[in-house]
Amino acid sequence: MTTEDLPRWSVADLHESFDSRSFTDAMEQMGADVSRLEAMFDELQVRATEPRPVTSDDGRTADTVVRALNSFGDHSELTGAYIYATTTTNSFDERAEG
Repeated sequence: MTTEDLPRWSVADLHESFDSRSFTDAMEQMGADVSRLEAMFDELQVRATEPRPVTSDDGRTADTVVRALNSFGDHSELTGAYIYATTTTNSFDERAEG
């Protein structure tokens, strides 16, 4: 009787562990990105306002903000997927459990 190993998947191509330098860097980058987005919103005065006519500056501001938010979203999706995949599949990983 031949026993065949089941296929195993891995997220090590993103980060080897929660203690790896790449994961630490990714988390630090997310924090820095949030700070940059906050500063950008303040600088460009992006916030709730009373209705007003749209200006040409509004289009440029929207383009800048949407690009920055999309970039942040791309990065945070990968990091979030790594965290989810690691914490939901290994009940013996004490760090993931925490």
